[in-house]
Amino acid sequence: MIQKLETPADVAVSDAGTASATAAETKQPCELVKAETCQVGNVKWKTYKMYTQAVLCYMWIVLLVGIVLYQGLVVLEKLWIKWWGEVSGTAVMSVLALET
Repeated sequence: MIQKLETPADVAVSDAGTASATAAETKQPCELVKAETCQVGNVKWKTYKMYTQAVLCYMWIVLLVGIVLYQGLVVLEKLWIKWWGEVSGTAVMSVLALET
């Protein structure tokens, strides 16, 4: 443990026997940071509720529109590839038919 060295001023205060000197010596240091705690187990529904309430309503609408738009683009991509394959196949076949 680190001990505080007495200075002449400290000796004079302690010799005077004032109450403020004894209060200053017994004062405990304050805690600046709380100790962290850890919970074990599943995330509680209260936490999910807090997250959903923190996000504004229009953000949920934007998210829903984004999901629907993404799924629509996935379907359109598959239709485009199907159409492109059909058109390319018939164009190649017609060119091959003309060459023979």
